[in-house]
Amino acid sequence: MFIKEIIKNWRKIFIMSLVDFKSQFKASVLTWFWVVINPALTIGMYLFSFAVGGENVETVGLISFKYNELSSFDTNYIPTEYPKIGWLIIGVLTWTYVGSVLSAGSTSIKNYSWIVTKIGTPLSTPPTLVTISKSYIGISSIIVSWFIYMIISACHGDEVISLNIIQLPLMIIFLFTFLLLWSLVLSPLTAISKDVHNVILIIPILLQWITGVFLPLAPSEFNEPLGIIFRINPFSFLLDGVRGSIIGNSWFWNDWVSLTSFLLFFAFFFAFASFLNKRSKRLVVDLV
Repeated sequence: MFIKEIIKNWRKIFIMSLVDFKSQFKASVLTWFWVVINPALTIGMYLFSFAVGGENVETVGLISFKYNELSSFDTNYIPTEYPKIGWLIIGVLTWTYVGSVLSAGSTSIKNYSWIVTKIGTPLSTPPTLVTISKSYIGISSIIVSWFIYMIISACHGDEVISLNIIQLPLMIIFLFTFLLLWSLVLSPLTAISKDVHNVILIIPILLQWITGVFLPLAPSEFNEPLGIIFRINPFSFLLDGVRGSIIGNSWFWNDWVSLTSFLLFFAFFFAFASFLNKRSKRLVVDLV
């Protein structure tokens, strides 16, 4: 079982994750500043697009970029406006973290093949150390987005913090664990098949458009085909959970469809990760 392997080798994994984290900024003068540039440009580009299109950059609404607070996902919609820049910052910074793990975690065994072939560590080691390495900045970015949103809300005279923030640590745990399972499943498959590796390169781009990173759904669209895709997407559940915690507009169990879908995906990835970790090591070692 990969959980026992991770617990047994936690010290080694932690040290290697620090080495991997530091290697990202090797020979770079600006070091961690590069982490800020990409999300900042993305946020700026979308704000500029909305402004050019005549939209109000101050508040968020659907298509017209109006974000809706939901007392329930099926009835009783309460329209509420939030600062658009804050809403985007939370989504973009969270997705930057998700996207980095989707890419790096999925190719971790190929990139760290020597750990498996020469040192003989378990298959779970490379995906785990890479996921942890990406989480140092990723989780910090989510916390930073919370502080930024509080500052923006204070400037607009809105509520700075709500009771929903107590679920943020749980949502971060959900997010980290799901990304770890993703890496444990995809990294052996990527090492075995180049086709899987090529598909992995496109997945983060496709997922961000069906996860609601840039636009939320209107209440009328929740039961439409596009709305169903959004709601059963486990990354939508995670992103909405983080946003709901910081903005204070919903609890993670409000949408039972999204929650059920997430739990089913979680169970499937857990079972598949256990199977691959147990059965694929010899094949992976032979191919990498």
